Amino acid sequence: MEYLAAKENLFSDRPSESLSLREQSAADPAARQTVEASFSYQAKQIKLALEELGTGAEAVFLLIEAWHDEEIDDRKISAGTPFFNADDALEYIRYDMDSAGDDYSNLCWYELQKWKPSTDPVSGKASYVHSYTYYFLKDRACFFKKLEETREPYLFLPESRRYAEDGQHLNLPVPFCAGDIVCVDCRPFRPERPAVLLEVGDNTDCCCVQALCRGQNGTWTLGALKHGNLFSNVTCFLSPLYRLEVCPKPLPESDCLLQNIQDFIAGDEKRGRLLWERLRRLDTRTDSEIRLVLAD
Repeated sequence: MEYLAAKENLFSDRPSESLSLREQSAADPAARQTVEASFSYQAKQIKLALEELGTGAEAVFLLIEAWHDEEIDDRKISAGTPFFNADDALEYIRYDMDSAGDDYSNLCWYELQKWKPSTDPVSGKASYVHSYTYYFLKDRACFFKKLEETREPYLFLPESRRYAEDGQHLNLPVPFCAGDIVCVDCRPFRPERPAVLLEVGDNTDCCCVQALCRGQNGTWTLGALKHGNLFSNVTCFLSPLYRLEVCPKPLPESDCLLQNIQDFIAGDEKRGRLLWERLRRLDTRTDSEIRLVLAD
């Protein structure tokens, strides 16, 4: 990232070598968008986040254990444990992992909040401000949110989702075709599940790859694979594309309907599109309803 930042020239048509990125972006909204999408800006924000993780004079770090509960298909969290520095929190994470041993769940992660002392400039009231949340996969900080204070007391919202939720919406071409049965693996945020691709389209648009996946309560979900829309709207920072691969065969008996759908499509994008059109009209998609559509 630092190498790319050093090589890029954001404003080659302007004599701006003496201006900082902040000055350039403040002068022009279009320039600000360019700056915030740049490697230079991204590298700076990541560096700041890591520095904030390493410094904590008078700060409090709150460590929360989080996991995916398959019964409710949503995130659950612990009450939280406070620490005065991130190193002690990391030591606790490693202790927790070692204590669990072989029973350590691949559907759990850790969320570390940093709270810094602050004084209201008007009232003079002292409080703590939630400045960052870091997301640890095992003992590695992989994502973060930088937060900002709002007009409402004690309410903090993400200043940018670029380093967290945006990672879910990765738009890259996929090496698969309509009818392929793939394994969607977004662990630890969601359990691993098989899905069948109904269409791939031009393979460039973010919504062109449409898939069908078994959801909760015996129903099936249609959605754009690249957006992770095959699951409920739970916290997930991993794009399905990172680990996407063809499911090994033979499939278990519980997934035989996926094989029936693959046989129906037979590698023909038009048949996959036809099936998508029929299924999206249904209010609910159960095994029996899908079989009726396949037989029609």
